[in-house]
Amino acid sequence: MISALVHKGYSSEAIGLLNRLKDAGGQLDEFIFGIIFNCCAGIADYCQTKSVHSLVVKMGYEKHVFVASALIDAYAKCGDIENARRVFDQTSRFHDVILFNTMVMAYAHHGLVGEAVETFEKMKLAVLQPSQASFVSVISACSHLGLVEQGRVFFKSMKLDYGMDPSPDNYGCLAYLFSPNGFLEDTKHVIETMPFPPWPAIWRSLLNGCKIHGNKELGECAAEKLLQLVLENDAAYVLLLKVYSEEGSWSDAAKVWKGMRTRGLVKDPGCSWIEI
Repeated sequence: MISALVHKGYSSEAIGLLNRLKDAGGQLDEFIFGIIFNCCAGIADYCQTKSVHSLVVKMGYEKHVFVASALIDAYAKCGDIENARRVFDQTSRFHDVILFNTMVMAYAHHGLVGEAVETFEKMKLAVLQPSQASFVSVISACSHLGLVEQGRVFFKSMKLDYGMDPSPDNYGCLAYLFSPNGFLEDTKHVIETMPFPPWPAIWRSLLNGCKIHGNKELGECAAEKLLQLVLENDAAYVLLLKVYSEEGSWSDAAKVWKGMRTRGLVKDPGCSWIEI
């Protein structure tokens, strides 16, 4: 039931059910704690993460891999990389690839690329076989600081060093590494040559790169491909509009606005929230 509530986005209800289960003397196990930490990570609930962490320690589940990896992720997404590191240091001796992947991603989330790469190298020294998720983590880390060539080397090493076929997520990370850093033709090459049909997000990544670097021609191509996959995609129109605006192509920008109005498309308003 807790898992179902978290899956449907009823975070406070899931945490409330955990508290009622605890008060009633019900059996709490590592799977329930892992799910609750995933819930805390999703809503960046730092106080609840610390509260449940203390309960985990009291019940002796803190060294369980499923719990520890979820706790590392929760602390990282709540902004507390020091506690995330502390949990990892206490459990990394178990040499589990999931723990290492989670810590690499935690460092990447905080822009600590050097630490992320170092943790990835420690995983290799521990004779752990990296997974496709490992490379998602480390290539994403490289993208945070624009380490394009290092990210490219990691991607190539999947096949050369481990005989591993990159997954769609790996190709998506490579595209995201290239595009914001101005390697737009490389991004297009990745999309057109990967052994998977392109999906909307990967074309959107290229279109966003074109917006950043003012590549009108490639931006039009990416927008066309994106709209072929998702006709009523307001993001494609908005990004293309920004490409034209950056270029000073106001007549083209006006055509995009007109196309949006004709289709009844309105940009979804942005929103943000903080915990007080």
